[in-house]
Amino acid sequence: MAPPSSDRDSAPDDARPSDPGPLRRGGQLPARRLTTPPPPLSPEDAARFDDEGEVARGGMSSIHAVVDRRLARREAMKVLELPAEATLERSHRAAHRFLEEARITGQLDHPNIVPVYDLGLSVDGAPSYMTMKLVEGEAFGDWIDRLGDARLDPDALEHAITVLLKVCDAVAFAHGKGVIHCDIKPSNIMVGSFGQVYLMDWGLAVTTSLYSATSVKGWQPRPLRPGTIAGSPAYMAPEQALGLVEKLNETTDVFGLGATLYRVLTGQSPYNEPTVKGTIARAREGKIMPCDAIVIDPRLPPELARIAMKALSFEPTHRHPSALAFKSDLEGFLRGGGWLPTQTFAEGEVILREGEEARAAYVLLDGVVEVYKTVNGRRLAIRLMGPGDVFGEAAVFSSRPRSASVVAKSDVTVKVITAESMERELSKNAALKALVRALAHRFRELDMVLTQHELDSQG
Repeated sequence: MAPPSSDRDSAPDDARPSDPGPLRRGGQLPARRLTTPPPPLSPEDAARFDDEGEVARGGMSSIHAVVDRRLARREAMKVLELPAEATLERSHRAAHRFLEEARITGQLDHPNIVPVYDLGLSVDGAPSYMTMKLVEGEAFGDWIDRLGDARLDPDALEHAITVLLKVCDAVAFAHGKGVIHCDIKPSNIMVGSFGQVYLMDWGLAVTTSLYSATSVKGWQPRPLRPGTIAGSPAYMAPEQALGLVEKLNETTDVFGLGATLYRVLTGQSPYNEPTVKGTIARAREGKIMPCDAIVIDPRLPPELARIAMKALSFEPTHRHPSALAFKSDLEGFLRGGGWLPTQTFAEGEVILREGEEARAAYVLLDGVVEVYKTVNGRRLAIRLMGPGDVFGEAAVFSSRPRSASVVAKSDVTVKVITAESMERELSKNAALKALVRALAHRFRELDMVLTQHELDSQG
């Protein structure tokens, strides 16, 4: 079971102070101080559950593996806890927030969101625990740490993306219900023993206007107070760190998805300061080191780095507009081309120059280029090329100097292909790899013949 978030900087005094409605006669939650250990369960609940021990702990809750005797199944029980020195007001707010988490999560019925079974009350009627599906598996953050540098191996990256695709589905579903998670990070993602993926810990979730139309009538969580800072600093979107609660929306969760991908690619969180205060300051600035500035490794796919950095943009409008758009970008990587960097050239810029050493080929994605040769000091145009065309392809198979020049006739975007990047792209397709190798071998043989012919003619 994933641990409750512990590396967050939430402001308890600014937590959502909503009235949950009567849980018992009298309406209001008891305003009492919570203690450690937590207040006792009702006699009925104490007889119903066998506690197998704590499996995780966070700032204001712990998770226990329990056996529900009534249903004869193992479950996870999240228990509300605060230190004995907590003020009555803080305890009261924590109880409300715990109740909201249970109610919001209980309405998110999705295969990649852990289902809530029940909300339990203590002997004095306050919310005390919630029971959920017990997930046997590993936190995604632990998986990343366990693999270390091997996380960049093709098979590991493919597994990580598969996990993220399922998280995207959970996030998109929640957004459709008017719920923003606000705390997406690797430790809040659980990967089950048989490939199940769950997005956990909805304790900081906020709701949008869409929520009132999809939730149970008669209850609506109150919004965060302006200026509230709540989240995990190392993965926090700038608008969260700045306390701009009115700007929390779907793109806030897109930032969390990008931050999780960033952790996969670099092995660290977007903000890596030694103190919470310093981390929040960095988050407010939104300054994040590019992936390739942290990891100098040929296995780092440029396309995945681009996807991560787009999702981590300071301005929400510059991020992917939705979790599904982020997912679509990841799916595009899986379809191929992810190890090929994208490069842009301004109109009039020479991309290839006749006679220079050939190092890469180019696939034209956008714009128009002109291919030309210099004959007796005069520029001779050969042809124009547009999106989908390939130029400089000989460089992938031969080191012969360029035989022509290519200039951008407009702003141009290309995919850059080297022999090494093509090898990585073909690594997952043995048949295609064999075909390309055979073609390359024959090209090199022909190239050697042509080179020898030129040398003989010059002699």
